[in-house]
Amino acid sequence: MFIKIPKPLTVLWRLFVLILFITLMCGGVLFTWLSYGLSLGILHFVVLGCHWTLFPILVGFGPFGVLITVDFFCNSVRNEAILIRQVGQKRALWYESPNFHSTFGFSWPAKTVARAVVTEGHDTSGQYVKLWAQLDSLPTELQEMIEGGFMDAGSILWSKFILFLESIIGEHAALSAGFVSWVVWTRTARFRLAYPLNKFAYHLVTLLVLVWHFPADVAFSFIWKCLRYAVMLTRHGVPRGLKDFFEFCQWWVVSIIVDILGYNYAVNTEYQRYYSENLMRGKVSYTNNVRTLVMNTVVFINDLGLPEFVRARFSKSPTLENIRYSNQLMSDLGWPINVAVTDSYKPNPYTSWTIGGTDFATGVRQLKMKVDKDLDGLRLAAIHYKRTEEYRTEENELQSLARYFKRPSYDFPDLLLDDVWEVVRDIFATSRLTSFNHIIRMWEKKYALGAFMKSPYSIYSKYKRSIFIRDLGGMSNFKKLWATTFYWASQMVPVAHVSVKDEALPPRKWMADKVRTVIGSPVAHYIMSTIWNYGPNHNFKWETTPIKVGMPLNGYWMTRIWQQHSRAQIHVEGDFSNFDSTLSGKIMSLVKEVRKKGYENHKDRERIAELIDLYYQQLNDQPLNTTSTGNIYAKGLGASTGHSSTSADNSLACVIIYLMAWKDLTGLSAKDFKHFNELSVYGDDHVLSILASKPAIWTPKNIKSSMAKWGLINNLEVKPLDKIVFLSKHGSRTSWIERQHLNKFGLSDLYFKVWHDKESLVGKLTAPVKHMEASYRLRRLLSYLDLTAHHQDIYDSIIRVIYSSKSLKAQLINDKLKVPSYQKVLQNWYNPSPGQPEYSKQFREEIQGLQVEHDMVQYGVIDPIDYIFGAMSMIPDFLSPVYFNFGYNRSIQLFLKNRISWVVDLFCASNDFLTSGQIDGLIAKTAYRFIEPDLNVPGSSGANVTTLYVRHWLFLAYMAVRPFPRMGSPLLSRLVVAINNIQFIANCKLLSEYRHFSFDMDKILVVALLSFVNIPWNFLSPLKLFILPDIQVLVDLLSHFFLVFI
Repeated sequence: MFIKIPKPLTVLWRLFVLILFITLMCGGVLFTWLSYGLSLGILHFVVLGCHWTLFPILVGFGPFGVLITVDFFCNSVRNEAILIRQVGQKRALWYESPNFHSTFGFSWPAKTVARAVVTEGHDTSGQYVKLWAQLDSLPTELQEMIEGGFMDAGSILWSKFILFLESIIGEHAALSAGFVSWVVWTRTARFRLAYPLNKFAYHLVTLLVLVWHFPADVAFSFIWKCLRYAVMLTRHGVPRGLKDFFEFCQWWVVSIIVDILGYNYAVNTEYQRYYSENLMRGKVSYTNNVRTLVMNTVVFINDLGLPEFVRARFSKSPTLENIRYSNQLMSDLGWPINVAVTDSYKPNPYTSWTIGGTDFATGVRQLKMKVDKDLDGLRLAAIHYKRTEEYRTEENELQSLARYFKRPSYDFPDLLLDDVWEVVRDIFATSRLTSFNHIIRMWEKKYALGAFMKSPYSIYSKYKRSIFIRDLGGMSNFKKLWATTFYWASQMVPVAHVSVKDEALPPRKWMADKVRTVIGSPVAHYIMSTIWNYGPNHNFKWETTPIKVGMPLNGYWMTRIWQQHSRAQIHVEGDFSNFDSTLSGKIMSLVKEVRKKGYENHKDRERIAELIDLYYQQLNDQPLNTTSTGNIYAKGLGASTGHSSTSADNSLACVIIYLMAWKDLTGLSAKDFKHFNELSVYGDDHVLSILASKPAIWTPKNIKSSMAKWGLINNLEVKPLDKIVFLSKHGSRTSWIERQHLNKFGLSDLYFKVWHDKESLVGKLTAPVKHMEASYRLRRLLSYLDLTAHHQDIYDSIIRVIYSSKSLKAQLINDKLKVPSYQKVLQNWYNPSPGQPEYSKQFREEIQGLQVEHDMVQYGVIDPIDYIFGAMSMIPDFLSPVYFNFGYNRSIQLFLKNRISWVVDLFCASNDFLTSGQIDGLIAKTAYRFIEPDLNVPGSSGANVTTLYVRHWLFLAYMAVRPFPRMGSPLLSRLVVAINNIQFIANCKLLSEYRHFSFDMDKILVVALLSFVNIPWNFLSPLKLFILPDIQVLVDLLSHFFLVFI
């Protein structure tokens, strides 16, 4: 009689049993996993080949037989390894193991099988095999292995296999648990429907555990040996045809790896460069940065090879005949050359330098500037700046250009390239080629095309770049023109266009009737150079080299310059006169050599070096065309002010000049120069600080005299550090009182400060302006507010002007602009990533002119947190009405159209389509219905038929295993259909159909990824001829026949 147990106790008992079972099961699994031996894996896969009942020892002893089996296996391997070490690898297969043979009375079964494979009849083949190996030039290692014949070679292979097994066999203790679990698994799963799946899963887990416990050193050694022998076999033991195939596969794998690395580099550097550009232009919107990163990841920094170009067989001198030939070549390529070169020219004082003229002359038009009367309070304390637009003439333009009308010759010191490389290595050591796509995207489109290309829409204007791209038919055609021009650039004589720079100049300049002329880079010359100079020009290393190009010109970064210079005791401010036009001889030669050395490890280094030589030769000899008069002048020595590497080359040349002076005066090395001097350079603007322990001959006076011997006029002034002006800025240490004052504005521990030169700042601010509209004036004043750090009096004066003017106040409210506080101005000035408001865009050139006399370039880097927040910041944009209305799928396909265009080519290759409507209709009936055909141009993928078919089959394979997530209800579907039918019966009005939601994003991604699959052999093209009978056509014909004839 059983005792009646309460129901709660029954539940607790069952719960206890369940917990105990789960604990034992988890413990067994954990025990098996932690101590799983490699020998178990071997035994597992041996038994896998046949039924486990074929092993009598397992049947007789049950699970305990596993211990016996494993012990037998492991001891046999260890005994055989001992024998190999005793008799050597060449004889081990043919000797018996004493321990095994004496115990069992027979040979190890595995050894018997191995002996049968290696036939003893080949014992006399040694000399023949050895002779064959020598004649076939096999590797020495293989020759030594088989020189004794097949018996020795077989014994060596057996020995290596046994030693490998010895290194991986593990403990036996876990073997029983693992093997018993395997037996139980297969027996219990035998009667289940999921038996094949369970068995496969268990084998997969077993394999995972084996790999998990595999010794790392043995694994790497094993993989390395396999690769070595595979390479040996493909080189020496494979027919010629297969060798070519293997070699192709090797290079194909290499190309894929290089593509992936280049693509990865492009993604990272693209983000940095675009972010840097936005940082300089005042954009801090992470959304814009991330969007551009996503849409431009196809930008590829081409480190694989230089595109082909026509080699320059001889130097083209700047004659009228060669200029006309170049213009005709440019016109044939597609450039809008619409200005004729003539023998006549406008008379001028420099007739010996005049080559000819043109039929296009705009003259010099002076502008009447406006004076902002509201700034009179500031103007009283400022020097009077005057804009060049007010007093420029043909005469002072020509006088400025005359700095190039000379060809002197100087004797330069013998400065070694290694000395220069010691100082600037960090910038140029990793030089890379840059793709045309990236250069074109970064190319400023708002300027004119250049000489001999006037606007078809205006008599006195040049052709604007953006308008020409539009007239050419878009960016695709322009990219082709760009690439073709690069191919022929070496055959042209590039003519630079000259114009007066629009800027405000101080009295010492305008009272002397001086203006500055900009020598614009010819477009062909620019195209030829940027592919190799864009990368190093934007590889900014301002913290480790004297060249500060690319450094953010704000307080946070520029305090480091004064901090670095404070280690010295003598401070010298330098000012070159007509710097770029005086660069010649050895200076430019070293600039070229530094550029070449940056590509010394590139596979196309010789062709790149040839291109660099040609570029600087054209730069030195390029004619100059003044738009005002139409005259064409020959150019003497010197670099122009507007070529593609102006800032970078001028900075490098300035460093070279100081190293030359150091070599000329002291004879010491570049390392000594770096020890005794602190040099900061931005173009020709520079400051030099010298240790008091310098060589006695190294003085500013001697430096100036040494440079004068090479035609360089450098006005050196020794000043206290806080009086030095560099890039129109001052800097100094902060006192304790100043630090306490700055703490009130949220700036702590600021031991150095930097501020704008007050004379230049106020002079530029109060200079005449082009017009007096309230919107223009307000934005201009707000832009100057950002430059008033440490000038609170100027800040207060600008604020008074804004708030005392009714028109400016009204404009401020109307435009919803904010006036930053002085605290905000200071904090932004010392921000490592400063931003400029949108309203400062139109005054960028004016403000940059105040900050530095050269064009500003991109700068800056980002950290990983920027990537994270940048990606998160895209979420609001994805929810915007623009994306919603256009469609997310369509938006993504638009950005990936180069990768998904192969689908349209696939349909066009297999079907006879006449219109885009037919393509659209037929694609909608297939698994590719998510594709938008109207976004793709047929034939743009460039893939052959075989590649298209392979991609098609891979996509269908993906669709076969892809789940079908759908959102919707059948009941709702029937309800919608019923309502639509009632509405149609009532008045023939059509309502929206019920549509199941389908997620297509993964399909688009798969189609885009399949574009990377390329088959070079078009062996499946005959498959186009495989056509099954079209039953529907037959039915239509029969229907037509019966309707018409019967």
